Amino acid sequence: ALAAAALRPLVARVAAPLKLLVLDCDYTLWEHAVGEAGPRGVVCEARHLELQERALALRQAGVLIALCSKNLEHDVWDALEVCGGLLRREHVSAHVVS
Repeated sequence: ALAAAALRPLVARVAAPLKLLVLDCDYTLWEHAVGEAGPRGVVCEARHLELQERALALRQAGVLIALCSKNLEHDVWDALEVCGGLLRREHVSAHVVS
């Protein structure tokens, strides 16, 4: 743990900058599976909101956000709108949802 903490600043200086953040939806952006619970059945809990807040901060810094999910596309977009989260369709630069 001490070695990892000591190396973290060095790795940050020599590593390529982050340009893309790819997120899954179910149990990552919200609780429950949208395919089982439906768009209105998923819930954004504090940990999901924190992740979305961090993703949006990265977006402000120039990082693109993408979604990758095995769900119906309209269910994903509907869930983003109604689950009470921060992330919206307009924040997503690319997606693979099937």
